[in-house]
Amino acid sequence: MIMVFKPKLLMHNRPETVKKPVMDPLSQKSTLPEPVEQQKPERWDNQLTELENYFANTTLPEQPVRLNQCTTVTNVPNFIASHFATLNANNGKRRFLPFLDRLQELRQHIVKFN
Repeated sequence: MIMVFKPKLLMHNRPETVKKPVMDPLSQKSTLPEPVEQQKPERWDNQLTELENYFANTTLPEQPVRLNQCTTVTNVPNFIASHFATLNANNGKRRFLPFLDRLQELRQHIVKFN
């Protein structure tokens, strides 16, 4: 028995996702909705420089560090290097803000326990 599946209607082909022209009642012309202006991401250069200087001039713990309930760092130097690489490649993008937050948490932890 051979089963044949028909592909579902793709999202970009659905009528409700297509931008429809809007009729301007005064000029009787159709116009497309204006695109929403994207905000430029705020860069984290100052915070990254401050954190890089801090980690370069401090003794890093050799034992695993528990930052919070969900995050335990087992290799602190590798953690720092990977987070800085990610942040430098994606500076200012909100999606990568947790990487900056974790580095700040690590700094607070080191300050607290040293």
